[in-house]
Amino acid sequence: MIYIVMKEEILKLRTDGKSYNEIQRILNCSKGTIAYHCGNGQKDKVINRNKKYKKTINGILKSKKDNFNCINRVKGREGYNSRREPSQFKFKEFKDKLSANSMCYLTGRKIDLLQPKTYQCDHIIPVSKGGDSSLKNLGLTCKEVNIAKGNLSVEEFLKLCKEVLKHSGYCITQMDNKL
Repeated sequence: MIYIVMKEEILKLRTDGKSYNEIQRILNCSKGTIAYHCGNGQKDKVINRNKKYKKTINGILKSKKDNFNCINRVKGREGYNSRREPSQFKFKEFKDKLSANSMCYLTGRKIDLLQPKTYQCDHIIPVSKGGDSSLKNLGLTCKEVNIAKGNLSVEEFLKLCKEVLKHSGYCITQMDNKL
């Protein structure tokens, strides 16, 4: 209901000759919302853009592409999105890496590549800490583990997990030197 009222208000203000900036100040909404309702073909552009970006690893695995381009955002003067450097690797290498070992590199849980909502690709060394989007820096993780890890390095994440377990009364001993 609020959506419909907002749309009507935006369109009314626009027909009254108000600029996007004026509408933004009056309704306290984003310019993107205003453009969505006022721009020619904006709804179709948004729908198509969302379809394009909702490609999953599963979709990539079924693709016939030879090369897979990944954009590595590099921190510049205006922030992380200010400069972009492409990292290229062969699509077959990416597909082979995922197919050969479809388990979470942090928990060891088996990952079903046919259930794309349950997993994500993680930057092992976060981009915010100097990592890149090369194939060797990408790891397959369970979605909730990747969310919990955030922009921590693997070592920082493990240290945090140990703190949580110790605080909860668990005794922690390392079984092997995997990580």
